[in-house]
Amino acid sequence: MHDVVNMCPFKEPLKKWWIWAVFVIIYLLAVPWYFPTGYVGPIIFGFPLWALIVFLDTITLALWVTFVLRKHFSWNVEDFIKKKVVKENE
Repeated sequence: MHDVVNMCPFKEPLKKWWIWAVFVIIYLLAVPWYFPTGYVGPIIFGFPLWALIVFLDTITLALWVTFVLRKHFSWNVEDFIKKKVVKENE
């Protein structure tokens, strides 16, 4: 059974460095460390600038995770293993 898992043609983004680089950039932008202490900035749509940036970055992170999960993971691993085991047992 372990050999079947190793032969499985599934994808995962663990070794794709650019995916992780985007995660790091998103997280660095999410923390408003680049503003001076006590900075409020202009009020935009009722939010201070830093709060709006954090909110938009959270949305960006959610969209990025959704993209990575949909496009860079293969979700049919169990089906592949079941088919392979059934063929071997016949």
